[in-house]
Amino acid sequence: MARNNSSPVQQFRGTTAQHAKYTGLPGELTIDTDKNVVVVHDGVTAGGHPMASSAIFSGTAPGQVPASTSEETGKVLRSDGMWNNTSLDPISEKAQALGNTTGNKAIDVSKGAYITCKVTGNTTFSFTGVPQTGATVVVMQLTNGGAYTITWPSSIKWSGGKAPKFTASGIDIVVLTTNDAGATWYGIVNLEYA
Repeated sequence: MARNNSSPVQQFRGTTAQHAKYTGLPGELTIDTDKNVVVVHDGVTAGGHPMASSAIFSGTAPGQVPASTSEETGKVLRSDGMWNNTSLDPISEKAQALGNTTGNKAIDVSKGAYITCKVTGNTTFSFTGVPQTGATVVVMQLTNGGAYTITWPSSIKWSGGKAPKFTASGIDIVVLTTNDAGATWYGIVNLEYA
């Protein structure tokens, strides 16, 4: 490679600690001298976004990503962003026990997406605290939901086209999903658990 000695391109540079305190302009490139990597800045994130060094890919086969844990060794990242040869561990979610429920009930999803309640009067449900990005799944365990009138947000599209009739004495499981921060929900119900 030929070098232009009269006007070489040189970027701002600094240690990892110095980068952590620096917020660069959108599209600005700097050099982290501790990690020997280029850092791309977005004008918002302190420290920017360090780019991967070719050294971390040394010795990996095409399609493989270097493992950061022993569980990742030998796994291949597919073109769709998923890992081959993987399994999911059980998922745990925060729960909200609402107790006896009647009247207008706003459910803050950020406090837990598994909700239990006993319907003790006519109830109107609404949802707040829905994450603004990604998909959200809410599971509701309703006791005696069919004993009273339940009004749901009009944004729920129910399987079968209309809100189901719930069990007057027993448990129903309602599953609601959204991928647009709650503008549209999709609902299904498993009825009549003893």
